[in-house]
Amino acid sequence: MKLMEVTKAFATEEQCLAYLEAKRWPDGIRCVACGSKNISRITRKVTKKTDNKRAQLYQCLEPSCKQQFSATTGTIFNGSHLPIDKWFMAVALLVDAKKSMSALQLKRHLDCNYRTAWYLAHRIREAMVDSNVPKLMGVVEVDETYIGGKQRGHRRKKLNKEVVLGIRERGGDLRLKHVEDSTAETLSREIKSHVDPKVKMIVTDELTAYPSVMIGAGMHGSKHETIKH
Repeated sequence: MKLMEVTKAFATEEQCLAYLEAKRWPDGIRCVACGSKNISRITRKVTKKTDNKRAQLYQCLEPSCKQQFSATTGTIFNGSHLPIDKWFMAVALLVDAKKSMSALQLKRHLDCNYRTAWYLAHRIREAMVDSNVPKLMGVVEVDETYIGGKQRGHRRKKLNKEVVLGIRERGGDLRLKHVEDSTAETLSREIKSHVDPKVKMIVTDELTAYPSVMIGAGMHGSKHETIKH
């Protein structure tokens, strides 16, 4: 579907929700908690476009359940203050981009702030990842870098730059990921997600955060080796 067609087909929240409902429940709406078809429809008046409420809700009528839900419950759109039509446009832009799309570009296209654009891109890309990809084994090398324009001064060197983390199995796969920052918490989460706990060795540079990163990732200290660049 071309971007012009996306703009027309998903111009309103009602159109977006109708599409989600048809894809999610082709045989009729079911409760997301118990699977019952015994539900009622609730229509709410949303006064502000940015209100974090869905105009269309459903109530499960099973006495043991009574769950309230919407078409976005359990999806990447759930709990977002951004209008769902902008979510749909963000998905279309990221899927259509031949050479990927930065959060800065997404910000300009959607007329939103940078943090919102970054969050959108991160959530959408995360949802597109194959969950069945095996974790890396053997000797694994990890490094992070900063992508962006040059900044003057040591304190400004990371200003407006994107953090990209590379994780590579020697003789095997290379995985590159755009992450929100290079804190120990973030690096630990990504290593734990991509590297098998039975890994033979993890090799990094001498960044002072890496010992804490390895502890956070659940990797034993003897499995961590550093090298000088």
